[in-house]
Amino acid sequence: GSLLYVPSLMVQSKKIIMQYFYEVGAKKLDGISNSETDWNIDNYSPWWWLYTTEYLEAQLNTSGFIVQEITKNWDGRVAYFFCKKK
Repeated sequence: GSLLYVPSLMVQSKKIIMQYFYEVGAKKLDGISNSETDWNIDNYSPWWWLYTTEYLEAQLNTSGFIVQEITKNWDGRVAYFFCKKK
């Protein structure tokens, strides 16, 4: 698992990510499709981080949760985690 810090991505990486999400209908991804994004700590609209499902599952497990179910949407591009506290 891994994660990407969007403000540090190179132009080519942003193009690849944009194509990945464009295929399921996401046409505007602040911070990815818009190079003029305001990377202000008070602005939550940009996509600051992109996580793999494996990364988030491991992070939840090591943070005191038990992942009971993972449901995916957008052709597997979005994951919802149903957890309980350990």
